[in-house]
Amino acid sequence: MQAKGAKAWELNVPKKQHYSSDEVIEAYFKGKEVGKADGLREGSEASKQLFLKALTENLARAGQDTGTVLKAFKAQNLKVEKAMLRIDSWHRFSVMVVTSEKAFGNPKLLKVYDTVNQLEDAASSHHYQVRFSFVAGGDALDTNALHADGYLLKFNA
Repeated sequence: MQAKGAKAWELNVPKKQHYSSDEVIEAYFKGKEVGKADGLREGSEASKQLFLKALTENLARAGQDTGTVLKAFKAQNLKVEKAMLRIDSWHRFSVMVVTSEKAFGNPKLLKVYDTVNQLEDAASSHHYQVRFSFVAGGDALDTNALHADGYLLKFNA
């Protein structure tokens, strides 16, 4: 489960239902230009490259942290169906771990929460923050609702 770069994540919705990463980044920079007089300028290629580098590095780190959490599930013999990522900003990420219904109700899940709490506290800085949530999977899970909430990327284990 070692994650290398942003390759740890793959798009989990059809192309017509999302914007590409290039479109999102371009919209971010245009919003900065319009919203503030001292915002990022169209010609500020260095700023764009720094932003893209930070985002890519943070995506890789979110992949590594997700791998750590999934290992904690495995250590407790709890089944995970998938993990999905929402990019809240260039430095803040939310990961939704979809577990089996049986695992979600298992008291061993508290041990996984211990790992998650330590990881979130240790990882939190001005340049990177990750938050993990859990939901029971199975037939009752509405994946369209997860997509609507912004969980568009799926972890590649």
